Amino acid sequence: MLILRRTRKHYQKLVNLELYFMPPSINKNPVLIIVAVVFGLLLLWPVLHNLSSENDFDLFVMSAQRWKLQEPVYENAVIHGRYYYYSPLFLTLLQPFLWLNDVQTDAASMFGGYRWSFIAAKAAWSVFNLYIVWYFIKELQQRFRFESQSAQNWFWGLAAFFGYRWIFLNLWHSQLTLFLLWAIYHSAMPKRENIYAQWWSLIAGMNVKIVPGFWLLKMGIDKKWEDLAWVLAGFILLLFIPVFFFPYEYVIQESIEWLQRINPLKSQHVMTLGEGGFIDVGSLIVKYFTSAQLENEPTVALSNWGVRGVFWASQVMRLLILGGILFLWYKIRKSRVFEPDFLVFALFSMGIPLIFPHQRDYSLGFLLPALVYLLYVYNAELYWMNAVLSALTFVSLVLMGNVMFFEIFSYDMRVWIIGVRLQGLGALLFFMCFGGFVWDYCRDSVRER
Repeated sequence: MLILRRTRKHYQKLVNLELYFMPPSINKNPVLIIVAVVFGLLLLWPVLHNLSSENDFDLFVMSAQRWKLQEPVYENAVIHGRYYYYSPLFLTLLQPFLWLNDVQTDAASMFGGYRWSFIAAKAAWSVFNLYIVWYFIKELQQRFRFESQSAQNWFWGLAAFFGYRWIFLNLWHSQLTLFLLWAIYHSAMPKRENIYAQWWSLIAGMNVKIVPGFWLLKMGIDKKWEDLAWVLAGFILLLFIPVFFFPYEYVIQESIEWLQRINPLKSQHVMTLGEGGFIDVGSLIVKYFTSAQLENEPTVALSNWGVRGVFWASQVMRLLILGGILFLWYKIRKSRVFEPDFLVFALFSMGIPLIFPHQRDYSLGFLLPALVYLLYVYNAELYWMNAVLSALTFVSLVLMGNVMFFEIFSYDMRVWIIGVRLQGLGALLFFMCFGGFVWDYCRDSVRER
């Protein structure tokens, strides 16, 4: 007979493991256990769907196939008129999944004849996305403290309710937003003496998609020249990793093509239409102030400014948003608000889906830090927003689909919602409401000194 002996050390390990996956505040709270179980089950829905359905990860894997064959990746559309805008490094990292390219699932199975290369890549990315969700939950557990169990329950319940939409979209479409948000947070928030350990995630994020580079603006204004030089050097160094696996000339040529493709001044980034409806401010201007038409979408066209007018209007709007972020950052630095570093991180993150071109509804995941900060301040009773601003904030969440899933509406209604860029309007309204909250909160905290 095999006898398994368990010492106190073994039990201590089991207890530590339990606390690692379920913090004490959840483990001893039946309400939060219910919230956690329901939230976890709801996360499985988009994960299981994306494994056997076409989404943007199909575009990534198909682009990786072109990369393997050393064909032009950025020159032509890859699938359904969509281009690949991510880095050569990301294509190189996807290469191991192509080993399963010749293996297909049975047509009668739940995967419907899908290739295992696609399924394996999506499964791996879904697991990583779920880890990031768990990572942020753990971080919020450590940063946000509550004086009562009731306030804690309300916070996590509301955070799960209002934030689920954006997490759902990223899992459903197997997107990169959660990874990019984590890449910025991991570098921006922890205070490490070793700058190499602090900034590696930001470097990796920029080498997949350039948008985390928005944080470099803050580093420059903060005059963190050593850190900035390290990040830029690391970014350039990672650009050359594909050279170890593919011909040097091919990698350099495609890398140059990638950098040219993401140039924000190129014409395709000015007249942004998009088959799924972009939501950034440039796309809002195109929709409302040009007569540009897209199949199956309504045309609003309050005016017709043309390409030149759209270009300058888009730049002005981006500068206004950027100016608002920098102004509020200055106010935060002069105040005594709760977790100022997290608030600055939230402020810069929420500017990304509005400023950068070609942003869709799943990019609204960058607003998650602002949302949870707002919910915490309310539930911890650190600040009360006036009724008008509170109502407008709720309206913005309705417009973005956080209150009612757009999938409950008819197909024609959903086409109209996408066509008039309702989610983009909601994001812009949320940005203004959050800006009003930050300004007033900072003013109140100064008075309390």
